Order: sequence, then C-alpha cells, then structure tokens
Amino acid sequence: MTTSTDIEERNPLLEQFKEIRSRTLELVKTLEKDDFVVQTAFFTSPPKWHIGHVSWIYETIMSKIDKNYEFYSKEFSEYLNSYYQQFGIPQDKDKRGIISRPTTEQIFQYFNTISQRVNHFIESNALNNDAIKLIIIGLHHEYQHQELLVYDLQHLLAEQYRPVRKNEKPHSSNFEQKSIDIKGGIYTMGYNGEDYCYDIELPEHKVYLDDYTIDAFPVTNEQYLEFMEDGGYDTYKYWLSDGWEKVKKNEWKSPMYWEKIDGQWKVRDFLGIRKLNPKEPVCHVSYYEAEAYCKWAKKRLPTEAEWEKAACWNEEKQQKTVFPWGNEQPTEQNSNLLESYHWGVQK
Repeated sequence: MTTSTDIEERNPLLEQFKEIRSRTLELVKTLEKDDFVVQTAFFTSPPKWHIGHVSWIYETIMSKIDKNYEFYSKEFSEYLNSYYQQFGIPQDKDKRGIISRPTTEQIFQYFNTISQRVNHFIESNALNNDAIKLIIIGLHHEYQHQELLVYDLQHLLAEQYRPVRKNEKPHSSNFEQKSIDIKGGIYTMGYNGEDYCYDIELPEHKVYLDDYTIDAFPVTNEQYLEFMEDGGYDTYKYWLSDGWEKVKKNEWKSPMYWEKIDGQWKVRDFLGIRKLNPKEPVCHVSYYEAEAYCKWAKKRLPTEAEWEKAACWNEEKQQKTVFPWGNEQPTEQNSNLLESYHWGVQK
C-alpha cells in the first residue's frame, strides 16, 4: 500500500536523482569516444570510470537496503570500486586508464541500467528514513564526482572541451583586501541541522578559540606571484619538510596550469592560454604551497574551527548559519556553482 506521505517523500527524491543523472551525462555529451579512456595523471580518472563509479555506488546502497540485491557484474564491481574494502579489493587508482574493459559503450549501458534500477527501487519500495538517507548519500556522492569530472576534463582537454551550456561570466565588483577580527571563546562547531551533511561535520562539539584575525578575501594571483618572485619555490625555510621534498622531486615552480611564455605568466584553463588575471583568486595550489605562502606572508592557514566560525557565525544574532549569507540556498548572486556554467567565460 502506498500512502500520500510515501509519494510526497519519493517524488522529490526521484526528481533529484533524474536531474543529477541528466547533468552527469551532459558533462560528457560532447566528448569524443577516445576521450573516455584517457587518464592524464595518477591523481585523475578516465571519464568512463567516473560514469561507471557513480552508478556502482547506487548498487552498493541498494544492496544495503535490500539484502537480496544482486550486483550487475563482478567484473564491473572490481573495476569501479575506489576504496570500499567491504565490497572487495579496490582497483588501483593510477591504473584506471590502462583498463580497456569494460568498454565505454558497456559503461554507458551500465549507467542506463542502474538508472532504471534506482528509479524502480525508489518507486516500488517502502523506504524508511534510513533508506532515504542512504540514497541521499548516493546523490551527494554523484555531485562530488561531477566536480571531480570537471577537474579531470580541464587536465585532459582544457580549451578543447566543449560544454553543452555556457553562460557569460558576471563582472567582478571592485574589492579591497582587508582582514576582520573574530572574537574567541567557546564555539560549537559542526552541523546542527536535520538535513543531509557529511560525516566529517559530525558530531557537533565545543572548541575553544582565541581571538584571531582572518583575511576577508582569498589570496589573489597577484599576491601569490609576489611570493614566487621573492624566491618562494627556491627557499626551503618556507616549506614543511615533506612539502619541500615534493617541490624538488616534481620541480614545482608555480601553481598547476601556470606557464611562463615570453617572460609573462599565463594560465591555461577552459578558455585556453590567457594572460594571468592578477585579481582572480589563486587556484590549483596544494596544501604545501598554501602553507608555504602563509609562512612567507607571516601569516598561517586557519584551523577548521576558525574557518567555520568566520564563515558561518552571525555575531549580531549570536547564532550559526548554514552559509556565510544565512540559511538561504545558494544562488548565482552569492555563489559560483557548477550549474552557473561559467567555465571561466569572460567578456
């Protein structure tokens, strides 16, 4: 028997699932067949692996809810398992690009089959709250891989990638670098709501913070370039020991995607090779590079608790909000989202 409550709960879940799957397919719609199997570095994954892995996760979730669930294929599970030991031996990440089977066509057949299974699963099962939470985890997992997929497409194709949708980037407003003072004391960090959150946001707990000052805006390309020109990548005293080892081993001289051409620093992204915009936030730096910059600037990275309080604590109302602007959902006015479809587009 299906109650009205069941329908109310399932419909939004089903619609969200369909929307997520549609966006995943949209991200790879314009790729050539050869693009799907290429792994450009040990820290990336081939597009076909992402397509298959986000589907396989739903299989693991359905097997948790229904103990009689049968996986689509043992071969697929072995290839698509990232690090979930309870489901077998994970595939080595840096070897995902040397596996030719399952083929790209088979992966898409798998993607469609699992989509149909999840649709049927949501429509035909009386899902309790625990089951709904598990499916929501799957949805957020796919959101994460959409982001990872975009990272990997930049590394793989850069300006050769042709997005299906592309919106014009809004003009940036003028800003002045400044710092803000945050009061210390006992702060309750972590998520305190009823909606979905990641496990690392739990449990909510109390921490003590000293008074501190934090920059209001991200470090810019211009500021990071000062660090580089002052010998930042050549001076070991700014680096953690293992970070300095990576600098020497990998011959780091700048952030990823920066290139020095005819004596001028440029960046390569979905727009192609373009002149470095000094006012843009510096991107594609590792933790070690960020930490070294801060030491050079006679500052430090904030702790997780310091960052959370600066971003989410409303001192006037004496309450925590989900986002820096409040509890309202993100919009293009206050966020740069995947669904903004900017792709770095400039006027």
